[in-house]
Amino acid sequence: MAKLAVWFRQQWKKKAVIYYSLRPISWLFKIIIKIRCYLYRLRWFRSYQAIVPVIVVGNLTVGGTGKTPLVIALANYLIAHGQRPGIVSRGYGSQIKYYPHQVQTQDSSVQVGDEPCLLFKQLNCPIVIDPNRARATAWLLSQHDCDIIISDDGLQHRALMRDIEIVVIDGVEKFGNQALLPAGPMREPIANLSNADLIVVKNGQGRVQGYKMVLQPTELYQIHDHQIKKPLTDLKDRTVHLVTGIGEPNQLITSIAPFCKELIPHVFADHHLFNIKDFTDLTDAFIVMTEKDAIKCQALPLSNIWVIKANIQLPKSFFTSLMHLLQYTKQHTFNMVHSIAKTK
Repeated sequence: MAKLAVWFRQQWKKKAVIYYSLRPISWLFKIIIKIRCYLYRLRWFRSYQAIVPVIVVGNLTVGGTGKTPLVIALANYLIAHGQRPGIVSRGYGSQIKYYPHQVQTQDSSVQVGDEPCLLFKQLNCPIVIDPNRARATAWLLSQHDCDIIISDDGLQHRALMRDIEIVVIDGVEKFGNQALLPAGPMREPIANLSNADLIVVKNGQGRVQGYKMVLQPTELYQIHDHQIKKPLTDLKDRTVHLVTGIGEPNQLITSIAPFCKELIPHVFADHHLFNIKDFTDLTDAFIVMTEKDAIKCQALPLSNIWVIKANIQLPKSFFTSLMHLLQYTKQHTFNMVHSIAKTK
């Protein structure tokens, strides 16, 4: 699966024969997207309007762009400023049979998905998973006193009305060949970027406009004991095996390689569920993983895995803009709810 994903990305970049053969399907996909959005505007398809502001963090392309780290940064900032956020997520790869499901301490990444599990371990707020984010939001608000909902991904999930759209762009990969799926990496046309309230560019380069977000590796910690730490400089004399299953591994490889004597990447498909067989030839190796990957390896009997701790850096102006948008949105929501109550 990982090889297939890599192959498709290579074809998209080269605009090979496969690109031209898939273009008609991309045109059909574009028509479907436009019809779907139009039907939502006509209210033929119903959208759930929450009684609190809803922030959707998403991207226009397939693959990882740093949405989950941004959600963590957003939630921590809001909590620190007296807000009570709740988070909804699809729970990609989860094996839960009944939805909505609130992530609990005993849940594993296999049960609820790697991203919700990581969110739960790093945040002090309720996390609810459900492929139907509108249903997840309604349930979350019925169970918790949240005053803001953050949707991790879900930019294309129109069944949940949003008050603030935050679009994350990979500053290196950008929009690829700019073609829609399956001829390119685009989930929706680039023109839809104009709907975004805030644009965040991960590791921004060139002419891509937006608030620059940097994920900076800072240290390593032992997978089974987070109190055991190593500085990144400890890698300078080591052959390091990077084991990862994230959407865009190239930037991770580039950021870690300068610290190592030698870096050997082992790339798996995004959201890959690691098992002990994946490490058969690495039992004596020095292994490093991202926190998203490591969350799926907690139960493995391996003591040679070190987790990369990364800090997210965003400009103060981003949070200033966010709070201004929230203030306006909350006032608008209050007026709307008050108006509805008066008519009943």
